[in-house]
Amino acid sequence: MPEERRSFSRVAVCLDGWIRRLPGPDATPALREFPDFGETAGALRTSGLPEAAASFLLTMDAKLDAILSLLSRETLLADFPLAIQTIEISGGGVTFLSQEHFEIGEHLEIVLALRKLPFTVAGGMGRIERKELRADGATVWILAYTRLREHELDEIVRFVLQEERRSIREIKLA
Repeated sequence: MPEERRSFSRVAVCLDGWIRRLPGPDATPALREFPDFGETAGALRTSGLPEAAASFLLTMDAKLDAILSLLSRETLLADFPLAIQTIEISGGGVTFLSQEHFEIGEHLEIVLALRKLPFTVAGGMGRIERKELRADGATVWILAYTRLREHELDEIVRFVLQEERRSIREIKLA
C-alpha cells in the first residue's frame, strides 16, 4: 500500500454531497462562490435601530436564509446529478460512498453540504486516487483535491476543526 502523506487533519463524518463528472482537469467549475455579507446580527445591534426593529429584521433574515437554502439546493441538484455520502473529510480530499462507478484518475467536481440551515456548501475539483472495498461490499472512493479556492479550503478546515473540538468535548464529558 502506498504511503500516505497528510497535510490536513481528517475527521469521520456523514455528510451529503454531490458530484459531477469532468471532461478533464482544466474544466470550468460549476459551483460559484456567493458573497459573504458579514455578521448581520452585530451590524443590526450597533446600527441604532430600536431593539424591536432589529429583532424583526434578524427574524426576517433567518427566514430568508431558509428560503434561499431551499432554492440553492434545487439548483445544486440540477448541476451536480450524482449523490454521494461523505464519510471522511479533510483539507486535502474526501472519502465517500456512491452507487456510481468511477475510474482511477477520473476528474470530478464535488460539493459538500457542511450545514443544512443555513445551507452551507463547500466544494472543489479533484481526482479519484483509489478505491477500497468494505466488508459490507460497498465501494469507498478516495478523492484528492486538485483545485480548491482559498475560501472553500478555509470552510472545510474550519468545519474539520469544529468537528474535532466537538469530538474532544464528547470524550471529556463521557
